[in-house]
Amino acid sequence: MIGGLNYQVEHHVLPDVCHVHYKKINSIVIATAKEFGMPYHVKKSILHAIKDHMKMLKALGKQQNLSRV
Repeated sequence: MIGGLNYQVEHHVLPDVCHVHYKKINSIVIATAKEFGMPYHVKKSILHAIKDHMKMLKALGKQQNLSRV
């Protein structure tokens, strides 16, 4: 229903891995991030994730396009 939103890190770090394996490799990705001192962010709930996503879309919509020639 949420399209794998809860495994976005796994999707972006390992794009060639089939999505059915994300739940199994989640703990490996978290441990590896910790080992290398990298953050692994988790939202409190799906509503919090959607709210933050909407805030980001709004902020991105306000940014000026500086690449115009």
